[in-house]
Amino acid sequence: MAKNRLILSCLAISLFVLLSLTNVSLPAYATTYYVDATNGNDFNDGLSPETAWKTIGKVNSMDFKPGDTILFKRGEIWREQLIIPSSGEEGNPITFGAYGEGEKPIISAAEVAEGWTDPPNESNDEYSIYVGNPPEDADGLVRILIKDGEILEKVSSSQRFNLKDDQWTHYQGRIYYKPPVGHHPSEYKIEYGWRNAALRIENKSWINIENLRFEGSNAFDDNAIPSSLVHVEDSAHVNLDNCVSFYSSLKGITFKASSNSNITNSEVAWARAHGIGCSKNCSHIKISNCKVHDIGNLPWDNASWVDREGIAIGGNYGNSYITVEWCDVYNVGNDIADCNSCGLFFYGCDHCIAKYNKIHDNAKVGIMIADGGPQQYNLGQDTEIYYNLIYNNGWKSQSDDGSFGGLIVYIHNYQALDNLKIYNNTIVGNSQNSTNDTKNGGLVIRQIYDVTNDAPIYIKNNIIANNEGYELRVSIAGSLPNLVLDYNDYFCSSGVLIKWDSNTYTIAQFSTYQNKKNQDANSIAQTPLFIDAPNGNFHLQFNSLCINKGTDVGLTEDMEGNPVDYAPDIGAYEYSELNHTEIHVYSQSSSNPTPEILANGSDSPITLRQADTLTLTVSLKNNGVIDNADWWLVKETPFGLYFFTFEGWTTDWVPGYQGPLFNLDSFEVLNMPISGLPAGTYTFYFCIDTNMDNNITWDSLYCDSIVVNVTE
Repeated sequence: MAKNRLILSCLAISLFVLLSLTNVSLPAYATTYYVDATNGNDFNDGLSPETAWKTIGKVNSMDFKPGDTILFKRGEIWREQLIIPSSGEEGNPITFGAYGEGEKPIISAAEVAEGWTDPPNESNDEYSIYVGNPPEDADGLVRILIKDGEILEKVSSSQRFNLKDDQWTHYQGRIYYKPPVGHHPSEYKIEYGWRNAALRIENKSWINIENLRFEGSNAFDDNAIPSSLVHVEDSAHVNLDNCVSFYSSLKGITFKASSNSNITNSEVAWARAHGIGCSKNCSHIKISNCKVHDIGNLPWDNASWVDREGIAIGGNYGNSYITVEWCDVYNVGNDIADCNSCGLFFYGCDHCIAKYNKIHDNAKVGIMIADGGPQQYNLGQDTEIYYNLIYNNGWKSQSDDGSFGGLIVYIHNYQALDNLKIYNNTIVGNSQNSTNDTKNGGLVIRQIYDVTNDAPIYIKNNIIANNEGYELRVSIAGSLPNLVLDYNDYFCSSGVLIKWDSNTYTIAQFSTYQNKKNQDANSIAQTPLFIDAPNGNFHLQFNSLCINKGTDVGLTEDMEGNPVDYAPDIGAYEYSELNHTEIHVYSQSSSNPTPEILANGSDSPITLRQADTLTLTVSLKNNGVIDNADWWLVKETPFGLYFFTFEGWTTDWVPGYQGPLFNLDSFEVLNMPISGLPAGTYTFYFCIDTNMDNNITWDSLYCDSIVVNVTE
């Protein structure tokens, strides 16, 4: 007994010493609370799933302590507004998350429309329901109606007795709606916007929001508080992780006058104006591994006053130290609205970075960069745009006088965009449809005013190819004496390659352009030889002239985390044999096997911390192919290549399995804690080689890959 007491005493002393040496503090009386919309009761203590609270109103009324956790039950929905009531502290944030099984908990700013009144005029079939006037809307109007997950077209209230199918309006507190012929509104789940925000965080700090879903914002006025579905203002150290924000009449997630915060692993869709935005002097905010899509894309929305941006950093206020990385932004804008529209917008953003993003299939522009404009807000100094894929933007068929293309740079002021760096981007297949010739191109550099801007601007190592109109369009109203373009690859199969002011140059006149403009001395005008550009594979073929033709610009990793050596390649991907194997990832037909590998359920790059767990799953559609094959599972690590076998990982190039192909449902091949794994980028490949010979045969290899970034 004495011996046991001695051991316990030693352990306690050791723990005390360890905590003292590492400055680790434990939260005093940190408590976990539970909220259950169905079975909860606000008179409960909230301390267990069995004694959970019921409402968000109860949560809003509490004074939480640093380190507390508030968990909402999965599969439940709350039609309330979560207003974070308390702040955490460094090392002990207050966390709002989820518990249980099933879908993410939903916090909705919308209400359900029930109890429809039959049409007063049978020939029109307009049903109506009295809901009143939303209290947070300045005009007392309902701005959004959602039918089974689809935002419906709102028309003028004067048309309330002349609606077309799936049109609606709001007049004197009553919603008028016409369902498709032969149907009743009660057949659908119809929700109407009521609150401006589902989540409000104002004047708070050290807050974590995890695994929650927000829906149904009725926001309309950007100057209102709140002005978006998720509204964060005058706050710091706010982290949104693995959240979903869908359906907003204005904006998805907005940070205003906030700092030192992160938005990670989240999805934003179906907002009218922007998906994610920062304005009013935000600083040190990271937007990482987010999917932003279907923003401002409603086919009937022709409002010209609503700019449509997937991720918008600006808004006539200075922002600084904003990073956008590993994001996938697509389908921003529609075919009829005459307004600014782009996947990513940096407006007067100092020390801002966009890296490793896919910006594609947006209505007008991929990425737009501008200084603070004539208002002379931030000048956009030290902005870096590197290793991004910018492709298939500019599909809007109705022309207007706005910008169209891949990457657009606007320069207004003296010293604007000082030290702008645009490196190693792949800009391909973007279209033009602007009535203003100076706003069209794969890469557009446009100086607005007649001033001398001697700020250095560097554009190197980019592939700019097969864009409609011009690959490079430069329009200089004054002078840009320190503009440097070099080590780029420009290519088009016909027409004008480059237009500089009023001078045009075809691909055959590229050397003339180099001599006359004293630019791009080490650049080339050759087809980049992508593996399969029409299907989104912009890796370089083994014989591409872009390989080793770039210059060292201080970057160490490419789009997929591959190391950049002493002779960088041009474009977003460094060539390697493993990259070359991905020829079949994007081009495989239905007659070829289709492998898939996911990390923690994601097919996009993910970032994990030391406290996280990594789960890899693989699946295979054999598409009728039952031949014998080599099955490969490979991991590319900061310290070399490793190959999976049933005996463990090995550095020998051997397949993990050999045998006939069959349809494989999702199968877990790895489940391990990240703890102890060195920080760095890990790429995992699941490959099928239909030539079973215990070796890799490149022409018969079908692969999928996933990137996992491990942090300290």
